[in-house]
Amino acid sequence: MSLQLSALRARFDIDRIVGGVALIALHEIDALMGDAQAFALCARQTWRARDGVERRRERRSRSRQAQQRRREDRAIRRELWLGLLRDLRAAPRRAGPGP
Repeated sequence: MSLQLSALRARFDIDRIVGGVALIALHEIDALMGDAQAFALCARQTWRARDGVERRRERRSRSRQAQQRRREDRAIRRELWLGLLRDLRAAPRRAGPGP
């Protein structure tokens, strides 16, 4: 009986780990897509800039936007990892009737 309970608990722990890591992976993919879009926008705006002053102004603006995006990504990443740790530290779920 105890072997069944430990196997059941291990299954729930694995489900929690896989679910948490999947959320983190999705966030990382989203962050990379955002970086790719920002790079494409940067290239288009640099190409369209009429002179060096306009290029510098655009670069400063993009730099501020990139820093803000990185701060937001870092905060989201931190919350995802902390949520995964909270889930793993929580008491094991009770086995109920299956779906």
